[in-house]
Amino acid sequence: MGADIKMSARMLLEILAGTRTLQEFGEGYDFERRGNPFRRMLDQGKLISEVTVEHHPEKDDDVVTIGFRGPDPAVSPFEIDNTGD
Repeated sequence: MGADIKMSARMLLEILAGTRTLQEFGEGYDFERRGNPFRRMLDQGKLISEVTVEHHPEKDDDVVTIGFRGPDPAVSPFEIDNTGD
């Protein structure tokens, strides 16, 4: 029940450094059409479980893959099973 989000390593660093805005990130990743994948994971109660970097020496950038697991009870909506076991 996990999911992965792939993004530019440079883009991630620029966001964390504050030199690129989340709005710019959203424009580059077409949030308007597909929605914010991070918001979607959070809304589904999924938390980050791993981050990996794929090095691409032949390109100007590497790829960061952020893996999610879930749903996590700490951030998921509380649900009651009414099946009557």
